[in-house]
Amino acid sequence: MFQQNLFRYGVLALLFIIILFAMLNKESSFNTYQQSMADRFIGKKLDFSNIVDVENKKFSPELPAMIHVFTNYCKYCKNDLALFRRLEDRSNYRIYGLIWSDQLSDAKVFTANYPHDYDEILFSTAPNIFIELGVKGIPITIVVGVDGEILYYKAHSLNFAEIQSNILPKLSMKTN
Repeated sequence: MFQQNLFRYGVLALLFIIILFAMLNKESSFNTYQQSMADRFIGKKLDFSNIVDVENKKFSPELPAMIHVFTNYCKYCKNDLALFRRLEDRSNYRIYGLIWSDQLSDAKVFTANYPHDYDEILFSTAPNIFIELGVKGIPITIVVGVDGEILYYKAHSLNFAEIQSNILPKLSMKTN
């Protein structure tokens, strides 16, 4: 009886250790992925030539910008939008939503029917832009200077502390 209980507890302990290791390894892999994506894009120029607003006018930022790749059905994107509402002074930068869709009509429908805190909804006329930006899932947050240089890249949802410590300083550092 004692040996059976010892064996059961030993098996349970081993399973716990395996699950714990798998969870830690997954977090480590995700952080490695995040860093490799950031390393891949930071310092590169984002080509604005195929990005338009919902009126199909060419996009050209006049201020540093946070570009948030989203869809209207993404739970994490909606969580990020709630964080953007908390940003009070947006006079020195803009927040744009780049809808992950292959139809300009989707961007128009979203703009007309869903309340949002983006300064403007954008659409890419070149579907490969999402491949070029490494979009495998959403949301993606990219901070760019007026010249298109990528200053920050994050694949996944944000938190407010991250916006304050990592994103806002980048938005204020490059204005020309």
